[in-house]
Amino acid sequence: SRHNLYTGATEVLFQGNFGGGFFDVWDADWGAFDPCRFTPNSTLLLAEEWSGRGRVIEVMNPFADPVDIQIRELDSIANVAHEGINFSKKFDDVIYFIDEYNSGSIYKFVMSEAGDYTSGQTFVLSVDAFSAGGGNASDDWNAESNDGVPRTGPATWVPLTDIDGIALPGITDPFRNGPPVGHDIPGVLGGRPAADDAGGTPYGRPEDTEVGKNKRQREVLYFTATSEKAIYSVEMFRDNTAHVRVLASEADTPKNLGFDATSATLDSPDNLAQDALGNIYVVEDAPNGEPTGGDIWFVRDTDNDGVAESLDHFMSIRVDGSEATGMIFNPKYPTEFVVAVQHPDSINLSAVPDGLGDAVWKFDLTQIDNQDFVKKLNKAVKHD
Repeated sequence: SRHNLYTGATEVLFQGNFGGGFFDVWDADWGAFDPCRFTPNSTLLLAEEWSGRGRVIEVMNPFADPVDIQIRELDSIANVAHEGINFSKKFDDVIYFIDEYNSGSIYKFVMSEAGDYTSGQTFVLSVDAFSAGGGNASDDWNAESNDGVPRTGPATWVPLTDIDGIALPGITDPFRNGPPVGHDIPGVLGGRPAADDAGGTPYGRPEDTEVGKNKRQREVLYFTATSEKAIYSVEMFRDNTAHVRVLASEADTPKNLGFDATSATLDSPDNLAQDALGNIYVVEDAPNGEPTGGDIWFVRDTDNDGVAESLDHFMSIRVDGSEATGMIFNPKYPTEFVVAVQHPDSINLSAVPDGLGDAVWKFDLTQIDNQDFVKKLNKAVKHD
């Protein structure tokens, strides 16, 4: 759907029919689209998460009249349980994405030609110490076989395919999409076993991603690991190497350091957002019936080294049963952001007449106490 925040109008761009399928075949119907990301080409990427075939769909003209919408499947990007998919800001031929499993890995796709998403080479991130320490890539991140084996430190992008996108010898075809049988059946989507074959380091349900830069002006990929109650930062180098750090976690990062304490905990970090200053926000997928719930956190990494000094309690949605997601800052008005609030207990509005239902909430930071922060946000965006 396409929603206009200022007129309130919503239009359906395209949909399956939950029967015969979009192409009159159930196999081709859409299953649980999750990531939704504009491309540098002003097209729109959508991809399947826990249902369907782990496909990536590109909407070629997302601002056209719905009857004129054109789409295509990008069979050049590995079939995984997609959630976080993002574009490099430094390398115009790179797309990062994750596999949202409990032994999910981190991937990058390097285009054959910048701007062409239909052809390229696929890599998976492998932490050097994990491989050297005897870690088992095909097991869950917290399996006994991986107990105590490091998953941070220097890392290497290991190829899954050649430059033409053909799976390398000994590597499962990462583009195998299999039948739409659900995410609990291992080995259906080819991207996961391909990563295992290559020794890709497993993480606990990696979900959303953001791309920024650190104090050394190097590119950093941030990703959440929901099962680990942690967020990671991956610093990129030019020679196909990287360095993985824990940006913040429930176990090791102080909360509200220097401010009043909070009773909230980082339970299930799910989505990420980034403001005009490059600050990272973490959106929890957590029960909302708690005194604090549906929390959104501000990652305070003052020295921008990829390891936060504090995890600050920014706000709480607190709508029973709901999941907050899709936090996005307005690129033109940097104090504005939206949050999607989905599947609350009050979704049945006929039974709960005062309920909220699924909704998109809009916020503005203009009136917060920290006016210096507001001024910095506004200064970061040049208004035309």
